[in-house]
Amino acid sequence: MTYDATYLYIGFDTKNTAIDSENTGSWDVAYGIGIDTKPGGYYTGDSDAWGRKINFDAGYAVDYEIYFWWIGGSGLDSDNFCIWTGSGWDYKSISDVSGTFAHTGDTTDGLQTMEIAIPWSAIGGKQDVALIVWVTGGYGSSAVDSIPDDSTIGDNSNEWGDSDTFTNLYFLNVN
Repeated sequence: MTYDATYLYIGFDTKNTAIDSENTGSWDVAYGIGIDTKPGGYYTGDSDAWGRKINFDAGYAVDYEIYFWWIGGSGLDSDNFCIWTGSGWDYKSISDVSGTFAHTGDTTDGLQTMEIAIPWSAIGGKQDVALIVWVTGGYGSSAVDSIPDDSTIGDNSNEWGDSDTFTNLYFLNVN
């Protein structure tokens, strides 16, 4: 994550070739990003903007969520830029807020990298932000991995269906 005078830039890799270069695959998964910009933020009980069993704690309450849906057989299907209004989510596309994104990957290997540019004006102006990226399944599922790593996401027999409360977000101090 980095920034300039106009944009917040977010990038992530989804394939860890350092561990297993043969781990290729393309599954139906959602990639979520939570952005916390100010005290308060959202609370929806036990689910987030896309109905995943994801919540936040340790002083974090995201104000924005970005979501991508990757369909294993056809690739990137949708993007959402979700804004917490104080009483619910306002769903837009990334282009609706003058943002852009680019990705690499295909239907054989799945999503490999994602890069996103969000204008500061879309998140209330240039300011410090806390951020986390996660991967999850369909509606009602939970996170199975995150960047940065969060100890609340543990391997268990119901990892796709449990609930997760993120407590470890990356903090970007903006000058």
